[in-house]
Amino acid sequence: MVDRNNQLKTTTGTAGYMAPEVAAGGNYNAFQADIFSLGSVLFMLATRMPVTEGDCTAKDSVFKYMMDGRVDKFWKNREKIAQRYQVDLNMS
Repeated sequence: MVDRNNQLKTTTGTAGYMAPEVAAGGNYNAFQADIFSLGSVLFMLATRMPVTEGDCTAKDSVFKYMMDGRVDKFWKNREKIAQRYQVDLNMS
C-alpha cells in the first residue's frame, strides 16, 4: 500500500536481505529498499556468504557494524563464519 508521499507501508521480504527501514515496519522508499536488497544479493554472490545471519535491524550486531561504519568489526565477524560457508577470505 502506498501513502500520499509514494511511500510503501507493506513489509515483505527475507530478513537477511531486507532494508532496515522495511524491517522496522514504517514507511519506506521502495526503490531505495530494493537497492539495499540488491547489494545484499551481490555481496552474497561475491563472497559466497550472507551479509548477516540475522536480520538487518539495529538488534543485529553485524548489521549495526555496517550502520556504524565499523568495517573492521564487520569483516572480523565475516572471518569468524567463513569456515562455516567454506570461504577463504585471504585474498593474497
